[in-house]
Amino acid sequence: MASGKQAKKSLAMRRLWNHHFMPVYFQDRFMRENISFIKGELLDIGCGDKPYEDLFRPFVKSHVGADSCDEADVKMDAHSIKFADEAFDTVLATSVIEHCEEPAKVISEMRRVLKKGGHLVLTVPYIMFIHLEPRDFYRLTKYGLQYLLRDFDIVKMETIGGYWTSTGYLGLQYLARFFDKLKIRFLLGVFCVFLQPVFLFLDHLDRKSSEVMTQGYMAIARKR
Repeated sequence: MASGKQAKKSLAMRRLWNHHFMPVYFQDRFMRENISFIKGELLDIGCGDKPYEDLFRPFVKSHVGADSCDEADVKMDAHSIKFADEAFDTVLATSVIEHCEEPAKVISEMRRVLKKGGHLVLTVPYIMFIHLEPRDFYRLTKYGLQYLLRDFDIVKMETIGGYWTSTGYLGLQYLARFFDKLKIRFLLGVFCVFLQPVFLFLDHLDRKSSEVMTQGYMAIARKR
């Protein structure tokens, strides 16, 4: 069960005035469009406050949240998942493996607990500021992610935005730090409300920019 503070943070990130809105927008859309892959027994690794729990509820038998925090259903390290082989139909990991010292080992553990034919749904950042330091170790290109998933069949891989939302996102992170120092954080929401729709529109016009510059990747992979 998530704490009230965590839940409020997750909800706030879905608001246009929040400077994390753009990557969350792309990931939310990806989850909705690919809901058919979410089924059965679901393991949510690095679950935080389970931001997709309401969306997934009609499609799963159970939604087990695993994280290093006390609020998680199961407290554990993703390098050693505390479940039997082939225990889950779906494994979800959003923005998790960049915080793991050995991402290949984590992917191997996810594969182990997946049933044959089950799906791994994950997201990873590429262009992203340092966060949750000091536990921020890696950034992945699509080729790096393809390599990590080489023992799966990759069903789908999409980008988290393109050039405009990537540079816009970094700019808003800078403004957040700048306004915090000046103690005028309230102005950030004004910039977000006006600028983020523009960045999203420009991305829509220049879709091919995501081939070389993106905030990250979202993938669905099937266990062979």
